[in-house]
Amino acid sequence: MQCLIRNAFKVIVADNTLSDHDFDFLERALSETGEPVDLTFTINEFQTFEGTPAIFCEDRNEMLKMIMVQNDNNEGCVIACNTKSDANFIFEYMKANTKCPQRRANILMCDSSIQKNTNIPPSRPPYGRS
Repeated sequence: MQCLIRNAFKVIVADNTLSDHDFDFLERALSETGEPVDLTFTINEFQTFEGTPAIFCEDRNEMLKMIMVQNDNNEGCVIACNTKSDANFIFEYMKANTKCPQRRANILMCDSSIQKNTNIPPSRPPYGRS
């Protein structure tokens, strides 16, 4: 990894939280002499969802209920998942528990295997699955 970092023209690191360990690794990987290197920081202050309430929910069943209430009320939502298995579970759960055929047809999922998914209506971007 250090060789890759050293020989890259530019290294971009993005995350919502970067720890001291991340910075230590980058400094060690980028330094030829062991001395600290100059790291440039760009903080993205673009607030796409400014004013939009965010809800933190640790209870999976409660979260699924909230998702289905929004779905049943015909309110669109985007669900970001940490793992593909979580995304698949929520996608299948929503499909199985959505009574309205039109709403069920509009539930889409985008994942790392998007090249395999070609059943998206032409009016939609060419990725994801329904």
